[in-house]
Order: sequence, then C-alpha cells, then structure tokens
Amino acid sequence: MKDRETQADAGRLCIVGIGASAGGLEAIREMLGPTRADNNIAYVVVQHLDPTHDSLLAELVSRYTDLEVLQVSGGETIAAGHVYIIPPGHGLLVRSGVLELTEFSQPRGLRRPIDDFFESLAVDQGRFAACVILSGTGADGSAGLRAIKEHGGLCIVQDPRTAKYDGMPTSAQKTGLVDFVRPPEGIVESIRQFYAHSTQRQADTQLASTVERNLPDICSVVRNFVGHDFSGYKKSTLVRRVQRRIQVLDLSDAAQYLAHIRADPNECELLFRDLLINVTRFFRDAEHFDRLRDLAIRPAVQNSGNGDEIRVWIPGCSSGEEAYSIAMLFAEECRLQKRSVNIQTFATDIDEQMLRIAREATYVQAALVDIPEEMRDLYTLAQDGHFRIAARIRDMIRFSVHSVVRD
Repeated sequence: MKDRETQADAGRLCIVGIGASAGGLEAIREMLGPTRADNNIAYVVVQHLDPTHDSLLAELVSRYTDLEVLQVSGGETIAAGHVYIIPPGHGLLVRSGVLELTEFSQPRGLRRPIDDFFESLAVDQGRFAACVILSGTGADGSAGLRAIKEHGGLCIVQDPRTAKYDGMPTSAQKTGLVDFVRPPEGIVESIRQFYAHSTQRQADTQLASTVERNLPDICSVVRNFVGHDFSGYKKSTLVRRVQRRIQVLDLSDAAQYLAHIRADPNECELLFRDLLINVTRFFRDAEHFDRLRDLAIRPAVQNSGNGDEIRVWIPGCSSGEEAYSIAMLFAEECRLQKRSVNIQTFATDIDEQMLRIAREATYVQAALVDIPEEMRDLYTLAQDGHFRIAARIRDMIRFSVHSVVRD
C-alpha cells in the first residue's frame, strides 16, 4: 500500500497559489519569467482586480514566460506547466484539481479572494499545495497561508525589501509560519527544491524511521530551548512536522537535523512554530458557536442575577479571535436579556507571539466579514484599513501564557 502511495506521490502535481495586489504584476513577471515547463508544477494567480474593467493580466504575463498562460473561465482542470489567472469580478476556488469561479457575497473592502483560494487549495491538495504572497497592500493571504501550513504545504513570501508595496508580504511574515523569504526571481527555485526533495524523501521510508528513532532527542532539545515538552503529542504529527523541516533545510536525515537543531537555537523556535500552527478566525465554524450560545451562554446568563459573575476559560486562544467571539456572545446575551452580569474570561496560550496580537486586539478590515453583522457596530471600532475590538469587550478578557500540559 505504501509503495503505491509513494509512487503516486512521486508523480503528484504541485499547485502553487500566487497572491498579489498593488505592484504585483512586476513581481509576477520576475517570478515566472525564467520558469520553464519542465517540472510537475502549475501556478494559479489570484490578484486584486478592478471588477468594472477587463483584465489584460494574462496577456501581459504571457509575454514574459514560456509557460502557457490563460484567464480562468471556470471548469479548468489544473495541469503542469500552466499559469491560470483569476478574472475580474469573481472569486476562485479549487476542488479535486478543478478551478471554480465564485460570486462575491461581500462588498469591496471586505473581500479576500486570496485567502479564500489558499484555504480551498490547502484542503484540496494538502502537502502538495504551496502559496506565494507578493507585493500588495493590506493583509489578504495571511489567513490562507495558515491553512496551507496547517495541511503541510509550503509558504513563501516576497522579500518585503523588493516589493513595491510591502503590506501583504509583511503581514504574512508576522504569522511566523513562512518557510522562505525570497526576491521574486528566487521563488520558483525554492519551490522546485522543496518538492523535488519532498518526493524523493517521501519515497524513502527510511527517513520516517530515522525521525522516529531521533524523536525523543529532538523533543528534548526543543524542551530545553523553548520550554515546552512535545513528547506527549501524537507521534505521526511530530514525525510529519520534523520531516517537513528536514525538507525545508534540504538535509539528508533526522540525525543531521538533530545536530542542526542542537547547534542552532533558532531552529527550535521554527520547529516550535511548525508544531503550533495557529489557525483561527472570528466565529470559525459558526454552527459550533450557535450551539455554544444555545446550550451554554444563554442559560448561564438567564440563571445569573445582576452583579453575579460568570467565569470563562479559553485554552489555546491563539491570536484572540475565538476569545473575542465568545466575549461578544456573552455581551450580546446580556444586552438582549437586559442583565448586568460580570463576565471574567481567562484566555491562555503557549505562544507569546500570538498573545501579543490578541492583547493588541487590532485586526485587518477583511476579517470583519466573519463577525455577525449585528455585532460589528456594537463591538468593533473602525481604523485605517483595520478594526479594533471595542474596549467593553477587551475589558472582559485577560490573556496569559499557559500550557495545559505543563501547568
């Protein structure tokens, strides 16, 4: 069975999603210009386009690359050696390797077509998905990048110093999940190296065996440098994450990786980030929040008198979106039931970098679409290209470093 799987992996198409906005055309040309159709890689470009004008992007890109470039009309099966360009006025998804056009349900300013495509690509292609974030303003692509990383794919951003507009690359870097930062002309070679390495290593079951043998020592090094013990985590997950770091570093086996991680404390932090992969958003899996409201939050408020206290603990709060979502639900129930209940929420995580984002409580404008419309005006404040959670919600929550395993 494994032999059949590794043979299939060796021939798998690798699909690269490219997200770009202002200044993106130049970066796309530099990235794809020297690329040849001599490998099993396809590219899908999702750029912010004016929906009221026809796009010449496909024609312009085709002048600078030997790859076959076409604007998506819907229903295309992604093939190696091709570049697929999003059309104006539509979103884009991929299912079973087939491109689908979608209609926007949100007004301009709240749309995030790059995130939407990356998230669908992650689910559809798993570790054979890659995302590239090029020049652009705002933060579209950062949430989708998390999904790509969660499913084992590759994440690359344009070096912000080379970008005409560095907003999108900088936002992506702040996630802490980027594998490579490259100038545009160096991106494709990094992708080719990673996937050539991946198919070779995945076909060699000896790598997994060496990772398993060295896993206790690797976990010990991480514990000594970072302070968190991952030895109790699911072994298959640990093995996959360590294998992935070996591929990114282009090392030969786990023994070599162990020597590397012992010599470079920064690698401990990078593996730590790979193991955490903070994937979150406001009201993620909305039906679960509906059930939580019906079964727990509404009854808790109903059974409390004015001045009573309700205490909430949210472990694994990441960058705060879940904690603020639950706080909004409590605030909304108190408002609707006309009760003055003191809500004390303790939100914890082991990732101090994510907690800093949570305490700041400032998020990109496009994330507003995840918050129910009736709560946006009540519990958020607009800022330049961003929004901040209202003070009355922030004051309900205390964020703190905490490990449910260690503490």
